[in-house]
Amino acid sequence: MSVLAFVTRLIAIKSKYFFSNKCFNDLVQLIEDAFSEPHNLPKDMYQCKRLTKSLGMGYAKIDMCTDNCILFCDDDKDEKSA
Repeated sequence: MSVLAFVTRLIAIKSKYFFSNKCFNDLVQLIEDAFSEPHNLPKDMYQCKRLTKSLGMGYAKIDMCTDNCILFCDDDKDEKSA
């Protein structure tokens, strides 16, 4: 598996399960400790973001209502409810 594939899958898992950055960093540290040979894996969330952003794969955080029924972006970005 390439480093890019590894990082994108980790970020997808972070998003799916709402991991905090601290949780993500601890998970990356555990994975790093499990590998005995030298590797090129990022050490934390900051390095993962830097890697994906340099490839044009940045992300934007979009707010949603508490019922997950509407996204608030563009003209509605300051709204709090539907």
